[in-house]
Amino acid sequence: MKAVLTTGLAVLSIIFAVTFAEAGYRVSREVRLEACRSMAFAGSSLSEQDAKDLEAQLRKNPADTDSRAQLIGYYSHRAVGAGRHAPVEEWIGHLTWLVKNQPEADILGVDSPRFSRYQSPGNWDRLKELWLDAIRKHRNDARVLGNAAGYLSADNPKLAAELLERAVSLDPDDPYWHKRLASAYESLARRAQPDEKKPLWEKTIAELEKAFQLQRGHRKQFLLNDIAEAAFEAGDTTKARDRATEVLTAEASGATSYFRYKAEIVLARTALASGDKAGMREYMKKACLDAADPAVHAGMPSIELIQEMLAHGDTDDALAYLRLCETAWPESVEKIRNMAGLVKQGRTPSITDWYSFDVKPSAPSTTTSQ
Repeated sequence: MKAVLTTGLAVLSIIFAVTFAEAGYRVSREVRLEACRSMAFAGSSLSEQDAKDLEAQLRKNPADTDSRAQLIGYYSHRAVGAGRHAPVEEWIGHLTWLVKNQPEADILGVDSPRFSRYQSPGNWDRLKELWLDAIRKHRNDARVLGNAAGYLSADNPKLAAELLERAVSLDPDDPYWHKRLASAYESLARRAQPDEKKPLWEKTIAELEKAFQLQRGHRKQFLLNDIAEAAFEAGDTTKARDRATEVLTAEASGATSYFRYKAEIVLARTALASGDKAGMREYMKKACLDAADPAVHAGMPSIELIQEMLAHGDTDDALAYLRLCETAWPESVEKIRNMAGLVKQGRTPSITDWYSFDVKPSAPSTTTSQ
C-alpha cells in the first residue's frame, strides 16, 4: 500500500508538470527533475514482486520511462550498503538502455540514483564511453549535455563545466542551468591553486546572480546564501555581508532556521575577517540557536569558521563555538568533542577529520593464543 501511495504521488507530480507545459507555461528543468526524483523515490518502496511486474512491463514497452525510473530507484536503493551483493547489473542495464536510447531522460539528471565509479569501475567506464558518444550525437540538446555533465563531473570537472556552459548557451532563460554551471565553477574553485581560485569564484557569483534574476517563487531567495558564500570565498566581504543580511531581513524570504543559520555563519565569517570579534561572537551564537531547531537536519558545525578563528589565533573562540555546537547538534556531541580535542592539541580540524570520526575502530580480538 505504501508503495502504491508513493507511486501515485509521484505520478501526480509528473502529471502536474506536464499539464502546465501543455497549457503553455514554461516548466523549469528543475521542476521536471523534482517530479522524476519523486518517481525514483517511489521505486525505493517497491516490493520484489512489484519490481518483477515492472520489468515485465518494460519488456513489452521499453520506452516506458516512468517504469524505468522507478526501477532505477528500486535498484539504487538496494545497492546502498549491499557491497558485492548490490544489484549492479540490473541497475546498469537500465542506465545503459537510457543513455543509448533516451539520453535526455529526466531520471538521468537526478542525483540520488546516480551510478558511481566505486560501485563497479568497469561498468562506470563503459557508461562513460556511452555518454561521450551521446554528447557527440546530441551536442545541441541542453538536457543531454546536463545529464552527461552530472555523470562525468567527479571524473572530469573541467569537461562538466564546459558541457554546462554550452547548456546555458542553448537554454539561457532557465535558471536551473545557471545554478548547475555555478556549482561546476564552485567545484573547480575548491580544487584550484590559490592564484586560480578568485576568477572561478567570480564566475560562480555571476551565474548565481543570473539564476537569481530568472528564478521565480520560493527558490529565488534561497540563492542569496549561495551568493553570499561565494562572494566571501572571492574576497568580496561587502557583497557577502549584504546578501547574508538580506536573507535575514527580506520579508518575502521565507527563511527557515536552516537558511538563517547559513546566513549567520557567513556574517560571523565576514565579521571575523574585518576584525569585529564581538560581531563574530554574536552571529556565532545566533547561528547555533537556529541550528538547534529540529527542522535543521542537514546542518553541521562550520569547519571553515573554526579554521578561520584558529588562523586569527582565536583558540578560545573556536572552543566556545564547538561547545555551542554540542547543544545545536546533540546527536554529534562525540564528534564535536573530538574536534575540540584536535584544537586543544594545537591542530586545525578539517572536513576530513569530521567525517573520519564516523568510522568506528574495529573491536579488539578476544582470541587468545594457544
